[in-house]
Amino acid sequence: MKKKNAKNWLLQPQEQEGSYSFSGKMFMTSGIQFELDLLEISNIISTIKDKVQKEVGLDYLQVFKKQNSKRKIFVIDNLNKEMKQNKDQEFLNSNDYFTIMFAEEY
Repeated sequence: MKKKNAKNWLLQPQEQEGSYSFSGKMFMTSGIQFELDLLEISNIISTIKDKVQKEVGLDYLQVFKKQNSKRKIFVIDNLNKEMKQNKDQEFLNSNDYFTIMFAEEY
């Protein structure tokens, strides 16, 4: 069995500015869960969290591309800073999440 390298997925430049923090619950598609190992998933999340700290907010869509491949992963956040300032706690609790998926699963 070929060992996977967590660094194979490279974050692509974002196209828009934003105030998303990717701080809610994490969900992943079955494709991600089946094909990626925990080290790869952890690396993707930590890369985004590091960038959030440096940039103080990101675009809702972060794209990772696999080295030597056309395969892409989308990481999509659901709520930005302004939405999280909403006083409706029920809205916030049920909608504060981000999703990791292969581009073809979108």
